[in-house]
This record gives sequence, C-alpha cells and structure tokens, in this order.
Amino acid sequence: MDVELLYFAGCPNWRVPRDRLARALRAAGHADQWIALVAVDTDERARELRLPGSPAIRVDGRDPFPAPEGAYGMTCRIYPAPDGPGGAPSVDQLVRALSEPSRTAGEALGAPPAAPSAHGAAARRVSLRAAAVWGVEGPGRALCRARSGRGPR
Repeated sequence: MDVELLYFAGCPNWRVPRDRLARALRAAGHADQWIALVAVDTDERARELRLPGSPAIRVDGRDPFPAPEGAYGMTCRIYPAPDGPGGAPSVDQLVRALSEPSRTAGEALGAPPAAPSAHGAAARRVSLRAAAVWGVEGPGRALCRARSGRGPR
C-alpha cells in the first residue's frame, strides 16, 4: 500500500493528519507502513499533482475523500467529519480508508484517481514509517514511526 500526505509549507493543518494517519495505520494493523510526505511549493505543481487543497491524503494513488473535480491549487482543504468540518479526517475515517484502499470514497462517487505523484524540484517527498523514531535516510528524507508521533518540525 502506498500512503501519501500532500501539503504546502504554510498549511496550518498538515501535522494533524500526519499524526492521525500514523495512529490509523497502527489501528489497521499496518504499523510498518511508510507515509510519504510530499511538500508542494508552487500553485503550478499543485495543479500538476491534482492537489485539491492542503492537506491531501492518497492511498494507492487515490484520494479516499471526495473533492470537487478541477479545484486544484494551494488552498486549505476542509474535510467532512462526524464532529463537523475540519482540516483533517478523523482517525476512524482514516482507518476505513486504509482498510479498503482499492475502493475509496472518492472512487465510489465516481472521482478519477489522483495524478501519480512525480516528485521534482517543486515537490519534496519525505517518508515516515508508521512505527520508528525520527532519523535521517539520505538527502531530503526523514523517517518516523507511529509510536513516537514526533519528528523534525
């Protein structure tokens, strides 16, 4: 399973889904799963990646939460949640999305799969592992395990 969290640096909400994704992966029995953090630096790159606002979550290249088609760019994203709209899905919503990665909510509603994440100079990919402490894994990459939930800021 490929899990990505796309965001832009000024997004006030991207750390919340990062932590919730790590908890959801543990709860779904995927504690060793990597989370790829993709920092998007330009509006053009956001449109290329079909970023429907930040933060965005993709499981196997698909957004498990429906978003309006064509509304791509460096904007804030709002997710419907049981306790009201917010900047991130709940842990329970993420567990459901991770439990059925091949049939996401967006796909069920007819949304096309997200564009593949081709990471270039304008998008930085950092991988987090859902089960280790933060460390360095080469240029531009950091690792995290869900147990700690902490890492470089």
